[in-house]
Amino acid sequence: MDFKDPKTQKWMLGALVACLAVYFWHAKVYKANQEQLSTGYARYETLQTELKNVEMKFRSLDALKREYQDLTQKYRAASMLLPEEDELAPLLEKVHGAALETSSRVASFEPQPSVSEGFYDRYDFKMVLHTTYHDFGDFLARISNLPFIVNIGEVHMITVSEQDNPITKNAGFTMTVTMNISTYQVKESERIVLAGL
Repeated sequence: MDFKDPKTQKWMLGALVACLAVYFWHAKVYKANQEQLSTGYARYETLQTELKNVEMKFRSLDALKREYQDLTQKYRAASMLLPEEDELAPLLEKVHGAALETSSRVASFEPQPSVSEGFYDRYDFKMVLHTTYHDFGDFLARISNLPFIVNIGEVHMITVSEQDNPITKNAGFTMTVTMNISTYQVKESERIVLAGL
């Protein structure tokens, strides 16, 4: 390579100027802004992480909303079976109506002390019913179709021939049934107020 050749000297001078320009740019511009660039990049990474977290929370929020709506529907269905309002008067009406529709006669319907069980109260009634075998089965079917939970227990049947009661003998009844009827109600302190989403 001939250093005395003007073309070579121009190329070398051009390369030297280019190297000096890159050096000054790196020292004065890039180095001075490198800290700013590092801070900006760190901020970018933080924002990206926060965005991912927000997306995850949004997805989980949608899942929580769906779960809440599912649970709300289930609670509403259960609250129909365990009413929050006082269903004792409708129970008495429906039991008496079921007895009339089955040609039975309610001899007595005595309330027993209520029992607290967890988040609900149980109300018991001792009932005496004059009826026939067939009508008693029909009566139980009507009670089982009530829109709230009603349990029947401690059923004792006495045939008319075993008792000395003119009401049952002359009315065509074949037996007297003594039983307990229980219904349930959610406690005031356990009631849930549903929020609309």
